[in-house]
Amino acid sequence: MRPLSRPPWRPRWAERDASEVARYGLGSFCAACEMPLPQEAVAWHAGDGYFPGRRATIVEWPELLALCRRCAHAAHEHGPPPPEALLPHRDLTFTLAAPSPLRYARDDDGRVSVVAQDGRASVTVGYFALNGLLPRDPGPEVDDVEAFRLTVDYVDPRPGLREQAWKQAEYYAGEMRRSDGEERGRLLATIHLVAANTGFWSVWATVLWQSLQDADVLETALLPPAAPLRAGADAVAAEPAGHHAFGGTRRDWLPGAAGGEG
Repeated sequence: MRPLSRPPWRPRWAERDASEVARYGLGSFCAACEMPLPQEAVAWHAGDGYFPGRRATIVEWPELLALCRRCAHAAHEHGPPPPEALLPHRDLTFTLAAPSPLRYARDDDGRVSVVAQDGRASVTVGYFALNGLLPRDPGPEVDDVEAFRLTVDYVDPRPGLREQAWKQAEYYAGEMRRSDGEERGRLLATIHLVAANTGFWSVWATVLWQSLQDADVLETALLPPAAPLRAGADAVAAEPAGHHAFGGTRRDWLPGAAGGEG
């Protein structure tokens, strides 16, 4: 679960589609499972667990997140998030700089799971059903049950897409190990583009670190450039993700990070 650093509200966002504003500000990925959301998303107010109206407002912005349909369904079923739940705009949900509350691991059968490392993380995995929802009952209104079972309304795509991202990350990590010089720079640019398209940012961070142990690779591929400090200020507010695929991402998850957001 990619940890987020929310940029300040932009007046031009007022009255725009809430899900569009959430994706522009924090990235076109589900804030919970990290699957890519290039076309549409469900706007979700993490404070009260409700789904706001079509238009974004400055009042809702501090708690506004974009969710995929599956994570939104799970959240709707559970109601408002319990106080113990980890939320990416409030908590360091994933880190390589310290023991991470949420970890990503592949088993011997190739399944990639979100592994909870403490009680709060366990609540979070269950709340968003991050390891998959059971197939939905087609109900009496569905005439062709077999055809229904081939649709995304029946099959939860998140686990399979997460496994595909892991395989892609492994492939490119192997290519990086065999590269040097200019080829390495081109590969880093490719990794950034592929990770932005496949989503599942935490999977990419996990695999690249396990394979390469190179924090510079992580920073180049999975973070926007660090913003310079303003005179008299401790840090610059995060840039919206509209300027970079992984804009709105905290920086203190990096191995060796001293803490604080970028």
